[in-house]
Amino acid sequence: MTKSIDPASLYQRRSRRETLGLLGAGAAVLGMEIAPCQVLGQSDDVLTEALVLRDPEIPVAGNAAGDITIVEYFDYQCPYCQRVNPDLNKLIDEYAGKVSVVYRDFPLPMHPHAEKAAEAARCAGKQGKFWAYHNLLFQDKKLDTPDLKQEATALHLDSAKFDKCLDSAEEAANVKKDQDEGMKLGLSGTPSFFINGHFISGAVDYTTLHQMVEQQLTLLSSAKGASPAGSSQR
Repeated sequence: MTKSIDPASLYQRRSRRETLGLLGAGAAVLGMEIAPCQVLGQSDDVLTEALVLRDPEIPVAGNAAGDITIVEYFDYQCPYCQRVNPDLNKLIDEYAGKVSVVYRDFPLPMHPHAEKAAEAARCAGKQGKFWAYHNLLFQDKKLDTPDLKQEATALHLDSAKFDKCLDSAEEAANVKKDQDEGMKLGLSGTPSFFINGHFISGAVDYTTLHQMVEQQLTLLSSAKGASPAGSSQR
């Protein structure tokens, strides 16, 4: 089966419920919607390939070659995204070598500062400081344009280059690209996660993420004929 997938054709003309595979497949886990997201009969690994797109512009934390890929569509102004960010960092550390988190921008229309914050993080990334800036935005929650520039100064970025990048909207197209992919998936809120192709949305916490990773590791071990994966090993 080929893994070369055009996401535009994969998700085209699909309703939100069809795209997320929730018809008859939903399950309640800690009060949240979880379902296998297999579109057009594709397997989880192929779907994950389509979500990640293997685009160098897409930030990836952790081991990109690990067994578990978590794709998060997020918004810097979303309080639930702010709350879950430390949990994701903890998960990457706990499952070192096994987990990667792929970050996709999905600024929501009701959050006026989210889009510019997403551009700012990418501008910081041009100077090799995406992760430090990304975490700082979630930590400080200061998203007005002057604050975005001040955060860059605090990280000792080249202020002239950063300000030019931000003021000229150099990264707006990349943010829009992520947003468009999220829309094709039928997403309407944040955070939205795909864990090896399985969809979770809402106020996700560390316990839920941990359970899903353990479940996927166990399934992978079973498929390989190995003993079930135990608790996280560094």
